[in-house]
Amino acid sequence: MYANGRGVPQDYIQAHKWLNLAATHGDADAIAARDSIVKLMSPVEVAETQKLAREWKSRQREMPLSSRQLPSKKSPNH
Repeated sequence: MYANGRGVPQDYIQAHKWLNLAATHGDADAIAARDSIVKLMSPVEVAETQKLAREWKSRQREMPLSSRQLPSKKSPNH
């Protein structure tokens, strides 16, 4: 969504942050997309992305376990 600007302004920092977080959970598609986007980013943008991801992870650790899970790609009804 952020990588292509679908429905939101194109934002490589946000795209990389969310893809990186998904990649840490083993999502192969996210790993490939993240690695292709990083080639388009400046070192300053990559550093900002890493900072945002660390902040997001920190907030997740503070939340109750039941609230921490990332949404799945498929709904449970499919």
